[in-house]
Order: sequence, then structure tokens, then C-alpha cells
Amino acid sequence: DTFASITRKDAGGLASISRALGAGVLATGGLDYKYGSVDGRDHLTGAAPYSYDQGKTWTIAPFVQLERKFLDDRLSLLAGLRYDNVSVYDGYTRNTQEGLDNVLPAKYWDKFSPKASAGWKYGDGLSQYLSYSKGFKAPTLESMVLSIKRQRIQMPNPGLKPESAGTVETGFRASPFDGLFFDPSLYFTRADDLIYFNYYTVGATNYQVYKNLAKADIYGAELPLKYVIGPFTLSASYAQSHSRVAEGASGGVSIKDRQLTFAPRHIYSAGASCTLGASTVDASWMHKSRQYVDEFNTSSIGGYSTAALDLTRKVNANLAVSLGCDNVFNERHMESDPKYNYLSPGRTFTGTVKLTF
Repeated sequence: DTFASITRKDAGGLASISRALGAGVLATGGLDYKYGSVDGRDHLTGAAPYSYDQGKTWTIAPFVQLERKFLDDRLSLLAGLRYDNVSVYDGYTRNTQEGLDNVLPAKYWDKFSPKASAGWKYGDGLSQYLSYSKGFKAPTLESMVLSIKRQRIQMPNPGLKPESAGTVETGFRASPFDGLFFDPSLYFTRADDLIYFNYYTVGATNYQVYKNLAKADIYGAELPLKYVIGPFTLSASYAQSHSRVAEGASGGVSIKDRQLTFAPRHIYSAGASCTLGASTVDASWMHKSRQYVDEFNTSSIGGYSTAALDLTRKVNANLAVSLGCDNVFNERHMESDPKYNYLSPGRTFTGTVKLTF
């Protein structure tokens, strides 16, 4: 019998500033900072820890964006660049059963991620945009340092590479009459080095380890609708997403043409908000359809719904505070392969302070 104790800490901040430059150019610059640490122990009852794992990571990402309008504001052009710097350090893994006792090498990645978009205003209440952007996502701490005993033994992989993706998107912004907004969009993403669990067996022992297994194509559509009347705002949205592994293998077996794990085909959402004076109350609901949880699409978790509630208060013109509650009704839906019986964390609370100057 075993039990796990894993402590995860996360912190971060985001700061940005916008200024009008000459020739009608609006410039925005800023800095995004994140810090995280993990300290995990998997215990055997009545014995010493089966495994002990720890690590730290930080991300520093400056970014800049330039925007200008032409032809009597009918044409809008935007260009931006983000530079991510990610470090993983102080990594350590000990696993008494597997004979691991390793100080993991520090890792550092940096990546430029550009974006560009063009918009055209056809007339009052109708415009269109076309955009292209690059994305970058470093491996999580848990995938690189965590060794834990479940139905399978998870092994750490400090050799993981970041995921990357390029996305093309187009959409319309329509307002057929005052207060009603409809913003349909289409997108296509080409993703590389996607991180998946890779399963394998040695003797009678089953293992799993994160690896850069797949290249994939992801495409879909979003149909958001919003109606504003006085202090009230009502919204609804439907999104459909399709994914296909273009290249990849797990355990030596191809996963080509499989659907990505944890990628629901359908997402429905609805919300309502009310602003009275300096206070705003937001209530929202979201439903995700079935999701595959293994790379061969043989196991899945059913669809589920969650609700959220947020209260925001403007203290003054520059300061706002908010308190949010996710999963208000504490729905304990499955979050992984059903045979592992891992439930979602349930109801969570978040506090936010926003300062503008």
C-alpha cells in the first residue's frame, strides 16, 4: 500500500505598458514572469519513502507589440514578438526500488515567438482579421523530475524538449445591431514535439514516462455570441476542435491518425455578468465532451460540466481586486484514465490584484 505527498508551489506576475508613438503607431511592451517548484514523496506504508523528487523552474518572457491603422482606420496591421527564457534547476530524483539517486542536470531554453495579424473593416458592424502566431511550451517540472508509483511506475525524463506550434486563424467581428456581438472564427495549428506518456514493460513491471512523441494537426471553429444591455452582459459559445497525430509512435507502435489525448471535440459555455457601480459579478458554465486519455484512443473519460463565480471590485481608477471560485458545485470528475481513479481537485479559489498606472 502506498500514499503520495506532493507539494507544488506557483507564483508569477505580468506587467505591461502601452504608449502612442509617432505616425499613429501604438506600442505595447511588457514582461511575464513565472516561478514553480515541486517537492514530492511517494511512501510505502511503514517503510522509508519509495521515492523523493524535487525541482524548481522559472520563466522570464519580455514581449513587444506594434499596431497601426491605415486607410481611414479600415485596415489594421499588428506585429508582435515574445522572447521566452525558461530554466529548470535543483532537480533531484531518488527511487529506492529502481535504484535511482540522481542530481538532474539543469536545463535552459530560449525561444522567439512572433505573431502578426491584419484586419479589414468592411463597414459599420462588420470586420475580418487574419493572423499567424508561433507558440512555445516548456516541459513541466513533474514530467522531468517526478518518480511516483501508481498502477504503473512513472519515471522522470530530464531530456524532454519543449513543444512548439504555429497557428493560422481568421474570423469575423459582427454587430448586426446595438449591443449584440457575434465573433465566429476558424483556426489551424501544426504542432511539433508534443509530450505524451510512453508506456513500456520490463519483466513483470509496468512503466510510463513522458516523451516527445508526436507531431499533430489541430483545427476547429469557435462561435461566441454576446449581448450587452445596460449593466448586464449575456454570453454563449460553442467550439469544435479536431486533432490528428501526423507522426508519432508509443512503445514502438504507431499512433498516426489517432486523436490527441485530453482534447474534447465539443465545448459549450455560457455566462452572465452584472456591473453595479464599482462591483462586477460574473457567473459562467462550461461543458467539455468526452476526452481520450491514452495515445491509442482505447480509453476515455466522459463529458462533464463545471461552473465558476467571480466578484471584482474597483478600489479606485488604478486598482481592482477580485475573488474567483472555480468548480462552484465541487464536481469531482475524472481527470485521467478511469482505471487509475484520479479525480479533479474540486472547488478552488483564486484571488487577484490588478494595478494599472
